[in-house]
Amino acid sequence: MLRAFTALIMLAAIMLSILTLPPLFSVAYTGNNQSLRGSLTVLAVMGKGANTRGIPLKLSMEITRGEGKIYLSLTSLAGEDFQASVKLSILIGTIVAGKDYTNYNYYVELEPHVNSISGPSAGAAITTLTIALLNGLNINESIAITGVMLPDITIGPVGGLPKKIEAASKAGVKIVIIPSGQLIVRNPITNATINITSIAREYGLNVMEASNLYEILKILGGRYGYLKNTSVITLKLSSIPVFKNTVSKWINEFNRTYMKLSNKVSIELNLCRDKALSNIAIKITKEAKERFNEALRELYEDELYASVSDMFSAVISLTTAYWLLKGCIDGWDTLNVLISNVSSEVHKALNTFETITRELNSAYSISINKLSLGVEVLKRVYEMNETFNSVMLRYKSIKYSNMSSVLNLIDDLSYTYWRADSVLKWCELFNIVEDATDPHVKLSTLRRVVELLTYYSKVTLDYMGTLIKVRDTYINDLYELVNKASEIAETNPIYSLSLSMDAIAKISALLSASYSVNMTKKALTLRAISLNLASSALSQGFKPLVTLTYIERGDSLLKQDPYLSIYFYDLALTNTMWYLMLIQAHRVKPAITMIAQPYQYIPISVLIMVLITCITLVIGFILGYGYCRRSRMKA
Repeated sequence: MLRAFTALIMLAAIMLSILTLPPLFSVAYTGNNQSLRGSLTVLAVMGKGANTRGIPLKLSMEITRGEGKIYLSLTSLAGEDFQASVKLSILIGTIVAGKDYTNYNYYVELEPHVNSISGPSAGAAITTLTIALLNGLNINESIAITGVMLPDITIGPVGGLPKKIEAASKAGVKIVIIPSGQLIVRNPITNATINITSIAREYGLNVMEASNLYEILKILGGRYGYLKNTSVITLKLSSIPVFKNTVSKWINEFNRTYMKLSNKVSIELNLCRDKALSNIAIKITKEAKERFNEALRELYEDELYASVSDMFSAVISLTTAYWLLKGCIDGWDTLNVLISNVSSEVHKALNTFETITRELNSAYSISINKLSLGVEVLKRVYEMNETFNSVMLRYKSIKYSNMSSVLNLIDDLSYTYWRADSVLKWCELFNIVEDATDPHVKLSTLRRVVELLTYYSKVTLDYMGTLIKVRDTYINDLYELVNKASEIAETNPIYSLSLSMDAIAKISALLSASYSVNMTKKALTLRAISLNLASSALSQGFKPLVTLTYIERGDSLLKQDPYLSIYFYDLALTNTMWYLMLIQAHRVKPAITMIAQPYQYIPISVLIMVLITCITLVIGFILGYGYCRRSRMKA
């Protein structure tokens, strides 16, 4: 009995020591809060003209748990463009890494310290380093990176490459990653062409091009660095039955409307006695017919969204031609009828807007697929509202003697009418999309991501402002769009999401166009990224219907207008990237799971010793207890 009692005391003691071991959980907690440190070589140029020289800089970053603050350790002045670039680059890095930007603080340092730092050419390196640290990717210290990080995760061109290559050789670098399309550059003074590959070879360096962030990561060996060949991605809008059936119905409706308007325009042309105005109407009608024929070709090739978009444009043009002729023949007061028709359609669209925002903003959780369609409805509401408000202001003071002003007014009224109609059409699609098995996101999670998105759009806009100094009407409209999104983020997060996505796509397209040597090549790069993201979305249960509509529209415009195709590909990319982020944010688990991972950071040797001790004591107790029972039975 004494032996059994002794064994019990020993077992109780060891169990008590296991339960009261302070290092076990504290180490797990500390491990999750350890800082992440790493460095990369970046290349800069100092001076101007003939006095330009290249210098290698060590970019160091430390990431800790925090609340989304960035700290720059510099002894020199930092230009606004550099500061905006740092913010944007880190933010993009966290998005691509699948992390919440607001969960960390970021400490950035460039050494050696120089007199002043400006320009965004370190952006690609900063983004790459952020991803590497957050996802445990080893950085090869023999690699240097130079390139502007653009909001659509493509890499923009830089200056001073010959001097930067020379600087890389002094830093012991073996590989230099530069923006795609810059293997041949021009001397800014003599305008002579310079072969960067030849210069690099003289210094024993290897130069590699990267058109986007994924290509940089591929060079580094990252798991995010592989874009599938787009030829193997067979995603077609026509393969989604609900979309095919709905859009086919829209096409039939537009077809009938086009035919009716064509007949009306023909009748009005025969009645019009103003030759100059008739010629304008004939020109508009001809353009509408070309657009309609293009829509028929796209329909034949099963490009449904491209087809319905071109029919939409054709019908707007015919509506403009009809009311232009009608006003000339019956008097301009007849435009009051058009105003009344437009106002009625806008009213219906606004009622739809109220219904959808109320439904989405009051839900506990929202289907990502329904959310994406709701965002498209609200995007069209904003476009309709902005045009309608502008038209009504101009209508009050219109001078009918100025035919150009009259034509613009009627064209905008026609656009507003059919844009309101498109709101109702997309609402129809929103209402019939099933959402039972779709991935959902809590409204609370959505609000958090929308807050980040509005911040991202502000940073992107500030970044653009440092690169494009001219403030024209278009850029002023972008500032208004971003400010509006920020103002309503708390009260109407769905509408804010819609406006922010549109703003980011427009800013990205503008920067991509400004920094592209070959716009068609840039568009194809964005198309490849968009298709890959759409494929990734599909694998996570999200039907990228909206993404595919924009890719298809970009495809239809690629040859005739590469810039416009860049905008649509950027819309596709922006939509998918942020919806994937919503899915990731919804699936994120707490950083520390005490039950599942209490020993995650305990040395394995300690665990083995504790386990062996426990097993030995249990065996000792069993043997001792058995011995005591046998002794009692003998007695």
